[in-house]
Amino acid sequence: MNVMIASKKITHRFFKSYFLFILLIATLANGNASANTSLFKTESLQALIDVATKNKTTLVLKTNSQYLVSKPLRITCSIEGNGATVTVNSDAVVGVEISSNNLVINSLNISGARLKMIDLKANNVTISRCHFSTKSYFVLLRIGGHNTKLLNSTLENYYKSRFQYAIKSQDKIPINGLVVENCKIYGGVYMENLTKNKYGGYSFRENSFEVNYSHAVQNINNQHDGFRFAGIDGITFLDNIINFKDVNRGFKFTDAEAGLKGRTQSNNPTTNILFSGNKITSVSKNGKQLFDFYDGTAIASISNNIISSKGHTTIFEDKTTMSLPSSRKLIVSKNKIYFDFRICYYRGATKKTQLKNNVSISFIDNDFFYTGNVQASSKIQRSGSNKDFKLEYLIYVRSLNNFEFVSNRLNTDSPANSFSNSRVIFINDVSKSNVENNKISGGISFQKEGVNDDLRFVNNTIDEISLPTVIDLKSSQKNIKLDNHISFEGNQVKMKSKNIKIINSSSESTMMKANKISY
Repeated sequence: MNVMIASKKITHRFFKSYFLFILLIATLANGNASANTSLFKTESLQALIDVATKNKTTLVLKTNSQYLVSKPLRITCSIEGNGATVTVNSDAVVGVEISSNNLVINSLNISGARLKMIDLKANNVTISRCHFSTKSYFVLLRIGGHNTKLLNSTLENYYKSRFQYAIKSQDKIPINGLVVENCKIYGGVYMENLTKNKYGGYSFRENSFEVNYSHAVQNINNQHDGFRFAGIDGITFLDNIINFKDVNRGFKFTDAEAGLKGRTQSNNPTTNILFSGNKITSVSKNGKQLFDFYDGTAIASISNNIISSKGHTTIFEDKTTMSLPSSRKLIVSKNKIYFDFRICYYRGATKKTQLKNNVSISFIDNDFFYTGNVQASSKIQRSGSNKDFKLEYLIYVRSLNNFEFVSNRLNTDSPANSFSNSRVIFINDVSKSNVENNKISGGISFQKEGVNDDLRFVNNTIDEISLPTVIDLKSSQKNIKLDNHISFEGNQVKMKSKNIKIINSSSESTMMKANKISY
């Protein structure tokens, strides 16, 4: 017999179901059960699950046994699968439903050419050493239960019509607690909270992710994203390997009301995001942002990762103009980042005076490796967009309280790709800016929109510059004294010409202290 019911070591509860068990044996016998290759009918497997559920026992399946499911299967007990395979032969949208709390499903394979979706509707469910696969629906595993754990498992969604999610939350049912650890996942992740309450606490650790939209029509408006999180508090990515192919975005973070018109306040923004120790690689024909912090992302830290991007217009972008109910802060530190277009576009508001809470961004101790071609890639086109994307600045920050760019290194693969004739950073309408101890080429722009806007440019090394000035000072306000609150100290600058100035101001000499200029 290929199936047995195992409880807490088969207690008296089992014998209370004696007659039903005898009936099940007869059913299995009629199905011509053999050692490891039999295909049982749906009724047989469902009946065994129902018996185990009634007796509050764990269903134990014989090693590598096989089951053909022709009706939707309801899992209401824990299962020790021992490598058993369930083949779903049903066109129902929900081919398998996991609907009881506190279950453990171990070493079970679920697939089938007609399988669409596995629906997890219960709380405190652990799925371990399982293999789920589909190619017939845009969602493989839909999660509507709190405290779900996916451990040491494989999830594969090969659906090739529009979206392709391995994991997705149920519509309008946000969850707390999701752990995905040491899994192999093919397909994206989509988790949203559209309420005004806090939900989150999601951990992705030591997984391998692959999201591939090369089969899809390439259009910048398709929203073919690898990961999307809306209104989530607490998202951790630790030590994962993540590969994207032809996605629009790698990661999109937003609030609970993304895209709702007429708003002046971002409600329930995604926050407390941590990426550390990950290796993230993306190659895209029609890429937008690799990390999109859209319409409300509060706190995010990206540290100690290796990020390689080819074909994305920007690595980090936040164009939010509305107020958040809390502070916003992005920290990018100790990463190795390979890029071929722009590093960052970050905006706190339309104007700094509109900010109600502090907004800041920090780049600390990163290695940036430019892999594009400065001349050939000064602008790029994207299918679905009627405008070109221009490479004007590598980093653009606007309308913030604080900007910090400290101990970073900008590397290019050849002298021909030097940014010596470029403004690599544009700081616009920022109260406090500190650019310190960096190794770059080219210059920066600083646009003062407040009388007390302050810039410290200290202890930097500029490998080469051929611009008219190192710092281009400007303002849209006529009453602003441009060179006030500017520090330029301890820098080493290699100029292509003796005609190059530090700033475009008549009082340049008053701000020069202990700099070393060479030609």
